[in-house]
Amino acid sequence: MLEKARTGIYPSCAPVGYRNTDGPNGKRIIVPDPDTAPIITKLFDEFRMGEHSIDSLVNKLRGEGVTLRGQKLYKSTVHQILRKRLYSGDFDWGGKTYSGCHESLVTRESWQRVQELLDARAENKTRKVKHHFAFTGIVRCGHCGCLMVGELKKNRYVYYHCTVTSESVLNPIRDRRSCSRRSRVSFRPW
Repeated sequence: MLEKARTGIYPSCAPVGYRNTDGPNGKRIIVPDPDTAPIITKLFDEFRMGEHSIDSLVNKLRGEGVTLRGQKLYKSTVHQILRKRLYSGDFDWGGKTYSGCHESLVTRESWQRVQELLDARAENKTRKVKHHFAFTGIVRCGHCGCLMVGELKKNRYVYYHCTVTSESVLNPIRDRRSCSRRSRVSFRPW
């Protein structure tokens, strides 16, 4: 796989907008899919203008009846597509960026402009904190090692509980799935 990446061949299944085919040297390569490649290009062109949010772009294209591989568009899918460097001719693999030998669907400048827009919108989205709990992000669960977060009950009592979920990645030191989440610390404000 790494050898393919070094030679500029995308070493995985073709993403939306491309399809896998046999290359001239017998290796599988990706080529633009005539059905979905124009849709990917349209997504980048529309978003690059700065007139649409991802939500409004998805709604507009849904209204036009646009689907990708038979599936209707979702915000998360469009966001993943807009973030994927592969469409500009380069690709990320194993933490490094490689220059691909596949045909790009958008220019590098267009891809970069979309990244700037997405980054700027992410910076502007600041979450307002409703309550400030003194130990949130500081205290760790004694059972699994996850962070404890504060929660206000009855507008009076502050409870801290473990943030572990059953889908959490296993901690190499402790098994997070064994946490009962019952390890709570409560404080009564005076």
